Amino acid sequence: MITDDLIMAGALSNTTCAEAAERAVMAGNDLCIISKNIEECFEAITTAVHSKKISEADIDTHIRRVANLQRRYHHSTEEPPFSLVEMLELSDRLYTHALTNVGEPCSFSPKTTLILQVGSTSLCPLIRSLVQVYPETSVVAMGRTPHPEEINGILRALCTKKELLVVLCDLERSPALSFGITPEVREGLQKIHTSGCTLRYVVFGSPYVIPLLPQPVCSALVAFEKTPGSERAVLRTLCGTFTPVGKLPVNIRHSKESSEN
Repeated sequence: MITDDLIMAGALSNTTCAEAAERAVMAGNDLCIISKNIEECFEAITTAVHSKKISEADIDTHIRRVANLQRRYHHSTEEPPFSLVEMLELSDRLYTHALTNVGEPCSFSPKTTLILQVGSTSLCPLIRSLVQVYPETSVVAMGRTPHPEEINGILRALCTKKELLVVLCDLERSPALSFGITPEVREGLQKIHTSGCTLRYVVFGSPYVIPLLPQPVCSALVAFEKTPGSERAVLRTLCGTFTPVGKLPVNIRHSKESSEN
């Protein structure tokens, strides 16, 4: 058993990273993913073993499981268990099946949809690929601190479109920035939202950003992180060659009555 990253917001809502690591091992996890504060977490687990909260026998069991898995998939120290091509195929499969819908399926029509990239003014590979597939695609970009005139320019561009596909990428993962959504970005999206345009989102990052967006959110496609594999998976979805099966347990309100309440 392997945990998700123990520094993510959901894991640290009521505890510290060290306590989360200790609880994860006590719950039976064999491996803990920890992207920072590793020494602190290691010390917490070591202390728990010394104090008998975690038995040495349990630690031995976890080590034995990991060793058995290594022997199963890595018989030789000279040859890797997978070729590079196989690794890329496996990566694409993992990112494809990790895609998750919130609300309605995220659709894309180049004739009626304007693409807005938020977070960087340099277009990401996903959008460049969409433009190659659909040359008629219209694209605008917005940085982390857009000026009012930028927002007005987007509204003018929307005059000939029915929907706006907002691609959230390259956002700073800082709680102080509300998962990368700066006040300027939030205000700009709210102004676009009140114009009556339908907004659909592609989120490269935490799904916790969704409640911070203008409500109600009718459609969002969550890729969790921005990598070449996740961008290829999103591209397949937007081009209609793959339908994500994942669905977050989030109830998005659609009706006028529920949005007023």
